[in-house]
Amino acid sequence: MITKKHSAWICTLLCLSTVLNGCAVGMALSGKQRKYTTVLVNGAPRSIILAELGDPNSTIKNNNDELVDTWIITKGNEPDALRALLHGALDVSTFGLWEIVGTPLEMIAAHEDHYAYVVTYDNKECLKGMKVERLKSSPKTGKEE
Repeated sequence: MITKKHSAWICTLLCLSTVLNGCAVGMALSGKQRKYTTVLVNGAPRSIILAELGDPNSTIKNNNDELVDTWIITKGNEPDALRALLHGALDVSTFGLWEIVGTPLEMIAAHEDHYAYVVTYDNKECLKGMKVERLKSSPKTGKEE
């Protein structure tokens, strides 16, 4: 038999699970969409590359009068709706206690690597050469990783 005291506890736990719910869920849904660098093949037209990767961080002409685009691309920490759904279900079923485990797990999953993609084009604006370099620090913070 459920008494008023039990009802109050159940109500409190449900309210707490609603309030506590969200850190791991929000973290699983946040992040940057993946950029598909598979378009970066020799001979690929610049227009196709721009359509996939967006505007470059910088565009210059090198000493040979060739166009050079540079993108800073972040890999890792893509949004994941399934992961968020699982966190939400575990939050509700454990009355919010899952956040103790789920939030640190999402912090680990949120690891990001930053790369500089430097693309050189020929006179027809087709990819001629490419250099990829892993950045040691975050382009946003400048902090070593």
